[in-house]
Amino acid sequence: MLSGFVCDERLLDYKTGSGAHVFSVTNDLIEPYFHIDNSLSKKRLYNLIKKLNLLDDLRIIKVRKADTNEISLIHEIEYINKIKSLSEANGGDAGYGTPFSKNAFEIASLGIGGLIDLSEKVFLREIKNGFALIRLPGHHALENTGYGFCIFNNVAIAAECLKKKHNLSRIAILDWDVHHGNGTEKIFYDRSDVLYISIHQHNCYPDNSGFSSDRGFNRGFGYNININVPAGSGHASYIYAFQEIVIKALEIYEPQIIFVCCGFDSSGIDPLSRTLCHADTFRYMTKNLLKLAEEICDGKVVISQEGGYSETHVPFCGLAVIEELVDGKRRYLDPVKDTILNQGGETLLDHQKNMINESLESLNILKFN
Repeated sequence: MLSGFVCDERLLDYKTGSGAHVFSVTNDLIEPYFHIDNSLSKKRLYNLIKKLNLLDDLRIIKVRKADTNEISLIHEIEYINKIKSLSEANGGDAGYGTPFSKNAFEIASLGIGGLIDLSEKVFLREIKNGFALIRLPGHHALENTGYGFCIFNNVAIAAECLKKKHNLSRIAILDWDVHHGNGTEKIFYDRSDVLYISIHQHNCYPDNSGFSSDRGFNRGFGYNININVPAGSGHASYIYAFQEIVIKALEIYEPQIIFVCCGFDSSGIDPLSRTLCHADTFRYMTKNLLKLAEEICDGKVVISQEGGYSETHVPFCGLAVIEELVDGKRRYLDPVKDTILNQGGETLLDHQKNMINESLESLNILKFN
């Protein structure tokens, strides 16, 4: 059985709009440049797996436009119509630092439609697992506004579509993007049918979000687990968090399918974080997640692209994930791993362990729910 893969040239050619790196507005002192959330890192990932003939080992799932009924399972109709109208003109800003250009609605809906179909095929075991290399990112988006480059919450929509169609009661969303997925957290914060686990750099983005003490509300109490790692954390911190909290939480919850919000921005050379992960960090997490998934949900894992802003390193981090999904064979070494290792991250320091351990209480609450 092949792994599924969603991608389309239209997604990879999308340009966010004007700006200069993280600045949405330019002036006499801030010269125009490309926006930080551009498609180049994703296009280079696609080119790399194509060059290594990995596409031959993947089942390509065509994109299609998600319809309003699907998107509105998560987002308010008024907000959807606003984005669609602005997109048909010259673009705009979806809110909280989310500029978008003409045709952004079409690009986003194509990616969401592809992710929905990929999820369906994984759940029905038509493919063994899947990776969606889609644009735009999604995990910051709220029901009625964009946030942090995200217009629509791709994974939340796909998960809700699958839940409605198959009457699912236990879906897990693991988010290893370096920034806290505040949108996904809020959407499912008072629900027990979705377990949300986020590993992120402490207070990196958004400000004052993703604390270990934020554990859900009412029926959802205990089903929201935030794992913070301090700036300077690397491979060792992520492995410890994965072994001590992520795996154990998934074992307790026994989801029927696992989604991954897959950001590669914890890379040691990413411009929007201060963490020290490398391709083998993502390889380890994917390999061990797949191993557990075979035991608890028949291997049903769907991984969806989120952030990652190092145009040169994202391709090798993404390659490691896709290799594990396909067959676990290493085809090319991470060319900047040694550079990252020289900066630290391979030894778990006491302050890193202590911060991660703040989430152990969330694990205990989940255990007794």
